[in-house]
Amino acid sequence: MADYTSEVAEPAKTALQRLPGLSLIGSPETQTQVYVSLTEHWVACTLRYVVLARSRRTVKHRVQVETLKALAKAGIEIASPGLTLMRYPTERMWKEEV
Repeated sequence: MADYTSEVAEPAKTALQRLPGLSLIGSPETQTQVYVSLTEHWVACTLRYVVLARSRRTVKHRVQVETLKALAKAGIEIASPGLTLMRYPTERMWKEEV
């Protein structure tokens, strides 16, 4: 993540510290954070990071591609209905009545 966030994280932290009234709510974290949640069927990971507004979509794509490659290399399969492809038979399995 440092490749994507290093140019933004420190300047963002400096800018946030100059905001008036921020001391009442605390200082937002600008370093990359990973949150892990355990559910009944899987482990969900949420990644929080700071990037330039116009690069969010590109960075999100690259992070997801790198994550999928790393998981595949480690032999870990994704159990997500969104990644499951279905193949329908090419022939009809029933007769049409005329």
